[in-house]
Amino acid sequence: MPTTLISGGSGAANSSGAPSDTWQVLTANAAANATTTLQTVMTTTGLQTGTYEYEYAIVYQSAAVGTGVRFVVDYGGTVTRTRMTRHGQGSTFSQTLGDMDQTVTAVTGGINTAWAGRTDAADLGPSQTVDTINADQYERIRGILVVTTVANLLLRHASETAGGTQVMADTCLFLRKLALLAAVAPVPRPLITSQAVKRAAYF
Repeated sequence: MPTTLISGGSGAANSSGAPSDTWQVLTANAAANATTTLQTVMTTTGLQTGTYEYEYAIVYQSAAVGTGVRFVVDYGGTVTRTRMTRHGQGSTFSQTLGDMDQTVTAVTGGINTAWAGRTDAADLGPSQTVDTINADQYERIRGILVVTTVANLLLRHASETAGGTQVMADTCLFLRKLALLAAVAPVPRPLITSQAVKRAAYF
């Protein structure tokens, strides 16, 4: 399968036909964001028209335990269908939903916390807390995207409050353009005119 690897925060998507892959990895930390205003942390340029499935594997940190994060997946062109979910590991069952925890070791486990949207640039979050300041948190955003114009795909990030959060190096995108099966035309049945052939076909 044709595959394009992008190293860094911005690069061109694979322009091959379906199926084809684009992989992108941040090679440096994105700029810290201490505001609730979205900033773009990853840009994948020139997506061709078609149907895509994607997954962002996100590593981020927060400078305060009480500050969570918000993410948005934003396409710059015409979108005819999009669905996405953000998944992260929450704290143990005794804690509040939206409290993210990367060190869940209790035998009872923890809460798998998720946000979801069905419109382009839907807000996924914000979460509320992290378990440890300045330590890696891992989350995923998965989605399907159907587009009819060529444009850029953006991963955007903001803090829950005016506290510093940051998307880290090694955050990845796996983007696949999916093949669509062509409609198969029905095979025409022969016209039967002979009475003998008609009787034979009947029996």
